[in-house]
Amino acid sequence: MFLNDIIEKKKQYLSNRKKDLPFSCMKVNSTKYSGSIFSDNLKSNSINIIAEIKKASPSKGIFLEDFEPVKMIKQYEAGGAKAVSILTEVDYFLGSPEMFADLRTYTKLPLLRKDFIIDEYQIYESAYLGANALLLIVKILDEKKLKDFLKLTYELDMAALVEVHNESELDKALSCGAKIIGINSRDLKTFKIDKEKMKELIALMPGEIVKVAESGIKDKDDILSLKSAGADAFLVGETLVKSNDAVGLLKNWTK
Repeated sequence: MFLNDIIEKKKQYLSNRKKDLPFSCMKVNSTKYSGSIFSDNLKSNSINIIAEIKKASPSKGIFLEDFEPVKMIKQYEAGGAKAVSILTEVDYFLGSPEMFADLRTYTKLPLLRKDFIIDEYQIYESAYLGANALLLIVKILDEKKLKDFLKLTYELDMAALVEVHNESELDKALSCGAKIIGINSRDLKTFKIDKEKMKELIALMPGEIVKVAESGIKDKDDILSLKSAGADAFLVGETLVKSNDAVGLLKNWTK
């Protein structure tokens, strides 16, 4: 199963990463990259797109051989994206923390660090890299860790996109203090997408929660359908990554 493999690889990776970049070397600058900017950008009445940068995925392989993340982030900003999600997982998504830090210098948009966060080290590292927000996946965190990770994230002035797949995970996210919740319609075991389930979960969320629709968004019809169901923002990856005109696509979606 991909998820178990990813987590095991992540544990090995972190063991080495902590030696290469110890806590003592991470000086966090929290004055420029506040989490409130990420949150506020997703609350407007317009169509709020979180545009994603990723080279590959375990289910689809490499999206682009000619992968130009700097070009992508400039296109996303020009197209009107409200935030950018950047995959930093090394082994399966072919990202890196270094790529995140580099892209931070090319945009003023709020940045979401998307990874499999299982250790508080990664939360400090996210602030160090210049993240406005980070991803926390309910499926891979017990209740205590999720609470502790959210508390630390907020203390470091970042926002957290808390990802859920079903009603029990949604209940857990809400009880632990999540303020921004992403509904991933892709089953992490089968990789099948169920947009109707996403709408059902959106309907269960309190009004004050920022609701983010994730995965399987292909066109403006998908966006409008999910927006009418109550979604505040839309995280779009593969469709934008593989587009020949990301600027035009984003402008069409957001006009």
